[in-house]
Amino acid sequence: MLVNGTHIDENVELSYLFKMKLLFLDTETSGLNPNSGQIIEIGAILTTLDTTSLKITIDSKFEDLIALRSQMDDRITRITGITSEELFVAKPIHKVQEKWFEFLRDCPENIVIIGHSLQFDLDFLKAESWFLPEKYIFCDSLDISKILLPTCNAVNLEYLVEKLKLEPQRNQLEQLGITDKTLLKHHRALYDTIACVNLVQNLFNILSKSNFDQVAYKTILEEFIPIDTSFFSKSISKHNISNEPKIDILQENKQKVSIHFDGSVIQDGLYDKINKPTSQIFIGKMVEYLKLSLPRNLKQIVLQIYVISVLNISNNKQSLKIHTKNATELLFANKIYDSIVSIDNLIDISHLTSIISPFEAIISQIKYVSEHNYKLSVFISLLEIYYDILKSEKSEDPLLVKIQEIIVCYDFLLLNLQQFWQKSEYFYTPNQLKPEEEIIRKKITEMYHLFSRFDPNMLKETNPITAQLKYSIIAEYLSFFDQSGKLQIAPSNKLLFRNQGMQISISTFVYQFNLNTIFEKTMNQYNSHILETYLKKEDFTALLKLTGLQKIIDEYSSKITVVYLNNPNCNIIFNDTKANVKLSDFLEERKEIVNLENKYSLLLCGQNSSLKEIERQFTQDYEPDEYFVLGESGSLTKVVSKMIKNQKSMVAIKNGDFYYLSRYLDLIEFAEIWIINQPYFPIHKYWQTLSLNSTDKDEYMHKLKWLYLKSQTGFISAKTGLDINFLKSYRV
Repeated sequence: MLVNGTHIDENVELSYLFKMKLLFLDTETSGLNPNSGQIIEIGAILTTLDTTSLKITIDSKFEDLIALRSQMDDRITRITGITSEELFVAKPIHKVQEKWFEFLRDCPENIVIIGHSLQFDLDFLKAESWFLPEKYIFCDSLDISKILLPTCNAVNLEYLVEKLKLEPQRNQLEQLGITDKTLLKHHRALYDTIACVNLVQNLFNILSKSNFDQVAYKTILEEFIPIDTSFFSKSISKHNISNEPKIDILQENKQKVSIHFDGSVIQDGLYDKINKPTSQIFIGKMVEYLKLSLPRNLKQIVLQIYVISVLNISNNKQSLKIHTKNATELLFANKIYDSIVSIDNLIDISHLTSIISPFEAIISQIKYVSEHNYKLSVFISLLEIYYDILKSEKSEDPLLVKIQEIIVCYDFLLLNLQQFWQKSEYFYTPNQLKPEEEIIRKKITEMYHLFSRFDPNMLKETNPITAQLKYSIIAEYLSFFDQSGKLQIAPSNKLLFRNQGMQISISTFVYQFNLNTIFEKTMNQYNSHILETYLKKEDFTALLKLTGLQKIIDEYSSKITVVYLNNPNCNIIFNDTKANVKLSDFLEERKEIVNLENKYSLLLCGQNSSLKEIERQFTQDYEPDEYFVLGESGSLTKVVSKMIKNQKSMVAIKNGDFYYLSRYLDLIEFAEIWIINQPYFPIHKYWQTLSLNSTDKDEYMHKLKWLYLKSQTGFISAKTGLDINFLKSYRV
């Protein structure tokens, strides 16, 4: 008999051919760096996979604590529950490693090792010389989750356990002989390992039930689930797209367009793009893109978009998400959509209605509208994507060397700028350089020459994605030149570098800027206008008078509709009696409110110092399940994910992060909302100039700050229907 090209004796039991060994593992560590931290607990489960049914069977387990060899951060104890006392009496590492070797002695060399964020665990295992099978195959359940679970808000294991009900089952515990209840909690190695087994089984079930295209199955199985599915019993056929009429995003006709108050169009964000109904053409294009030669991380983004598109065409009511925080990958996802969806060029926009929302953003946007911005970070990211794709295609492009030189120069410029950034900004003034800044002049000079010799028109278009990248690179490149054709990235210019996630943008101030002139031009640009505002009517009128725009609004009143989005029943409550309250007493009151109403108490911190003080007080006085705080409890995504699980507590985040949180208000209930300290207010020289024309400069700036605070609280109260409490100061 011939099986997979191999002759097999018909009398031999064939069941072993359908089986694969999978090793699931997880570690808990004393820190995040394998060079300074250590493994304090290891858990592993050896399983067998039936490749005909994709069913996982548990065989045996491994679990042990490891004696502490260095200091452990208190946060590790709060997260895992593992104490220094427990580790003091635990086995030394060499004893546990001997047991580990015996556990894996009979495993096949090419066993598949699976874990959630597996590379983190492997880095620690390798740093401490733990035994691993020689030819093991790497498989990260996080990567598969990103592809197959776009309906989940997050894909960290703790969130997925709650969302997908992945807790260890009674039969699993009995089979593994687990009776110790202390092991059965999040962030314990064995618990997380069992949860990962259940997660992968869940992902296999999703994969086997989905009607994906053959190309999508092939890509997923070859790139992200490296298991032998030769005997996979499911028939993988061409995706059968429903003939049910759908909205075709390629033919969408916009009657309204959102703009900044300076008239520039606001393009749809990635979140809005991926949640639009998807056309059949879009599905077909994504299948074509999956056949292209792309780096693994970019292919994962294409797969995510493909799965989202399939879900959109079958059920466009669900909220979907691309799982990545990488700025370059997000930019790539945007370019994928732009390469398929025809974007209105808005050549004739006179018949459209413009929406300026929220209008009070004029206060904070003035800084950016009054500057020419040269976003080097976006341009460099586009070059990196193009470079990586061409490298994976092994294409001969004469500009690849020049692209690499620009990227390297940018990286070195970043490194040299880090030491000068203060409050996220650094001014480069050519005539007033410190001696240590001379290297920056040299790097800017080098970048200027590299840009001068760079011709993006020479870039190859090897596929639709590189064609879109070429178009975008050319557009970004041309934006670096002024009207006279002079390149603005030059050491002779006074430039501003902003630290935005360790990226660079360069800005030069437009000295002739006049708000009235630019706003009047906007009024003439469109047929009609909708001004949306979260300010109340009297505050909106005050803003118009303060900025000098009232006259223009009156002149074009026949074309303008003002829409008040605020909740007229909500107020800002200043709580003057609490103006100098002790922080510990204040938080204790919040805890009582949470316990009484079984809802969240939300603390929005206007300044980083406030957030740090509250975090310090939380960790000192409360149990980990009594609070969530940005940083201590993870990223904003993780904090929101934990809140959705209905574990009522106190929550502290930055004031500006409420916009992201507002997407999930239908899943979260608040008892109260506090703004702690007034949010940071960027006083721009334009406002300072206007204040000099007023009768009282200080009063002018006070009114402007007051309106800025009201606009922020107006948005929050409109979304939640709650009064906003304001605490200006407290005592630690």
